[in-house]
Amino acid sequence: LTLFGELFNITSQEFFLNPIFDIGGMYTVKNKFIIDAAVGKHLNTFINQHYYITFGFTTRFDLQKKDKN
Repeated sequence: LTLFGELFNITSQEFFLNPIFDIGGMYTVKNKFIIDAAVGKHLNTFINQHYYITFGFTTRFDLQKKDKN
């Protein structure tokens, strides 16, 4: 289990500064899959969307050619 926190900015036509903070966790399953979730908050009080929740899933592809010998 890995926990993370991040602060980042998304620039839009309405707002140059739109800081966002989120915190969440990632869990690795058999070194092949990652499941993650985070909860975040828009720090700009002029935006109606103040909180959000995200969920994610990542998989690893084996793209290397295997030797036939």
